[in-house]
Amino acid sequence: MCKNKNKKYYIMNYKINSTQNKINNSVYKFFPKTKDELKKIINNQIKKFGDGVDLNNIDVSQITNLTLLFVNSSFNGDISK
Repeated sequence: MCKNKNKKYYIMNYKINSTQNKINNSVYKFFPKTKDELKKIINNQIKKFGDGVDLNNIDVSQITNLTLLFVNSSFNGDISK
């Protein structure tokens, strides 16, 4: 059984690593599943790196509603990349 668990863990690690999509020569570091999770990531990145932080390392493909995401936010970076 131990071998199966290790193999499963390896496969899971491989999948995680292989899902890091490259876009504009950058690799996604964050994969939020909800808008609330995305907001937390954005706020943490702003606190850590400032208002002009590069947020292009966040994969937002699982989030369908980005309405009012930056309302009352100090973010002032470029998200067009």
